[in-house]
Amino acid sequence: MNEVVFDQQYYDTVMKEFGYSPLEFEPISFSLGSLTKEDLQRQWLCHMNGTSFANASSAGERVIAATGFGLSGTPHMGTLSQILRALRLQQAGIPVQVVLGDLDAYNGKNTPLDRAHELAARYKRFVLNLGFDNSGHSKLRSQFDSLSTLRLAYLIGHHMDDEMFSQAEEDLHGFYAQKGKVDTSMTYRRKLSLNLMIADFFELLGDGNFNSVLVVLGIDEHKYVSFGLTEKEAEKIYLLGRLVQTLLSLQVLILKHSINTTVFVNRVNSYIKQFFL
Repeated sequence: MNEVVFDQQYYDTVMKEFGYSPLEFEPISFSLGSLTKEDLQRQWLCHMNGTSFANASSAGERVIAATGFGLSGTPHMGTLSQILRALRLQQAGIPVQVVLGDLDAYNGKNTPLDRAHELAARYKRFVLNLGFDNSGHSKLRSQFDSLSTLRLAYLIGHHMDDEMFSQAEEDLHGFYAQKGKVDTSMTYRRKLSLNLMIADFFELLGDGNFNSVLVVLGIDEHKYVSFGLTEKEAEKIYLLGRLVQTLLSLQVLILKHSINTTVFVNRVNSYIKQFFL
């Protein structure tokens, strides 16, 4: 397994190979809600078609940002970062859907179903305690509780094939597989998990709910975008790749501060456990 190091070379290679627009070299020229372009530049690394989403939002169209995360245990700092960015979008006036991947944990990570339900309840409480507003057009939900999404996953599965799943492997899969967190190959249950994740985003476009969906993912998950782009409504799905997704990449950012990195990381981890457990 090749080790993935989230350094500048990694980011540059991903953006060049897949055609993403780097904010460092091509400064973002749009705002979202009350977030200025400078605010967005500080918090996100790159985007795909983000300008189209911003224009739809400015025009008063029904828009929403969507994100989610798998449930494997106590949230790490990458997950906390993901939640806080979702909160910032919501506080800026952009509705946000956060999906708690309890079924992803069950199939994608082979977690017992009772444990997946327990984690979903804890994550929901954690996200709400951090300030998520679960009202209006915003939604915080688990996968298990949305039968309509499961139906959509079945329907869009008609347009999927094995090659699409193989090409959608996230960059950290080898690391997770080595740790025993996921199956080493693209097994049937992992395909089910990925299929449902795509449906989590696509359902927001159905039945006239929203005109545009902004999908917020980690840069290590960027291959999910090409998977989604093969579907009918893909032109309405956009990507913001976050600079900080994993503890490894977060440490690169922390090292720029004049603090003891190890102590800081331990304090943040203690804070997360205190409010999550």
